[in-house]
Amino acid sequence: MSALEPRRSPAATAPAVLLGLALCGIAGLCIRELVINQQLIDGEPWLANASVWIAQLQWQDWMMGAAPAATVLGLVLIAAALKPRARTHLPLKSDTGIWLRPTDVARMCSAIAFEEPNVLTAITTVTARRAEVAVTAAHHVGEPLQTSADQAIEEKAFEEQSAMLRERLHDRVTALVEELQRPLEVRVTVLPGIAHTPDQRRRVI
Repeated sequence: MSALEPRRSPAATAPAVLLGLALCGIAGLCIRELVINQQLIDGEPWLANASVWIAQLQWQDWMMGAAPAATVLGLVLIAAALKPRARTHLPLKSDTGIWLRPTDVARMCSAIAFEEPNVLTAITTVTARRAEVAVTAAHHVGEPLQTSADQAIEEKAFEEQSAMLRERLHDRVTALVEELQRPLEVRVTVLPGIAHTPDQRRRVI
């Protein structure tokens, strides 16, 4: 992979920022101590007094746990610094160095689903290994007095239409994700929905 591969911020970012702020605070205290030592201002030296106070401390029980806690904290910080950064984009097969966010791939998959006339909603979830497309397709609801036989016929017709829709979407989405350097596993789910007006077609990513 290219060295310019998009990746998530390092896990050590937050600790490094906090450590930097703490060092800035210590630097400010050192400047204050220097100014007081040169008698440019009046005041009690905080760091000098704190050093004397620490030197006069006697053994206490809480010190027994301080060393292991500091060791664990140090190991956690080392692990955060060495932890590999997670990938945030998906590369295309082309040599142009184009990277897509999982959200971009999800939107394209949902756009493909909305090219089908009976699709009412589409929700696509893209991970590093899988693209899951869940759509609702228009399903006619019979009259309240409709016989059970007629209802069974309608249900069977919808199942057949859903199977064909699922197969078409699976093939088209698969063709799309095959353009990625690491093709994704495609899963398509078709659920029944009721379309009252054409304006109810909406896109959900």
